Amino acid sequence: MSDTRPVGLIMPAYNAASTILPTIDRIPLAALRGAGLEPTLYVVDDGCTDGTPDRLTELGDEPPLPVVLLTHPANRGYGAAQKTGLRRSLADGNLFHVLLHSDGQYAPEELPLMFEPLASGRAEVVIGSKFVGRGRFVREIPLPRLIGIVAIDWIENRVFGLKDMEFHSGYMGYASPVIEAVPLERLRDRFHFDGEMVLSTAHLGFRIVRVPISATYGGTVSSLKPLPYLKEVLEVLRTYRRGGFWFQQEGR
Repeated sequence: MSDTRPVGLIMPAYNAASTILPTIDRIPLAALRGAGLEPTLYVVDDGCTDGTPDRLTELGDEPPLPVVLLTHPANRGYGAAQKTGLRRSLADGNLFHVLLHSDGQYAPEELPLMFEPLASGRAEVVIGSKFVGRGRFVREIPLPRLIGIVAIDWIENRVFGLKDMEFHSGYMGYASPVIEAVPLERLRDRFHFDGEMVLSTAHLGFRIVRVPISATYGGTVSSLKPLPYLKEVLEVLRTYRRGGFWFQQEGR
């Protein structure tokens, strides 16, 4: 009987034709399999117009890991793409699920670090942190962005009644009971989906750990626009203060 456990890598993709294959090539399959994890990659084509899905054919008839392509005919948003990938990964019987950006900003080489707390049973939610222990290494993060992230995290922790949570990491991992417990359809489809997942799982009492990760900002092109993102964060804060979150409405 095999001790290998199936896991899902969730990769939202929006116009990532130039970066998706190099990112996939960097997935440390030997290390994951050596840890008893057998990954499947779920690429969510979120209305790409640059031929991103076509690049997957270059992996050949026998890709290094199973790849499932999920398609949104039109762009629905970063959060919506995660929802699609997480639901499919859960339905396929994967035990753990880790988000992996298609632009390589978050190091695929550190996937074993993201899976370890889940696989060992230490936590049900993992946040890849650029700040705990000062992170492993953050390259070329713009100073205004760094200050903004730290400030907004501080504000959200105060408003939400939490401590030492990070709401703006793009490197997240979940055990299956988390995906089963959180009504994904009631979270936003845009960029603050990750933060809403942290908020929801913290209030549900799931164990959350932060692990130090690397991040590279130089040369990456993000579809995240600062002002619309800040507006979205403020909407989340306002919704929470008014008791409008799903767990507040259900008395959790």
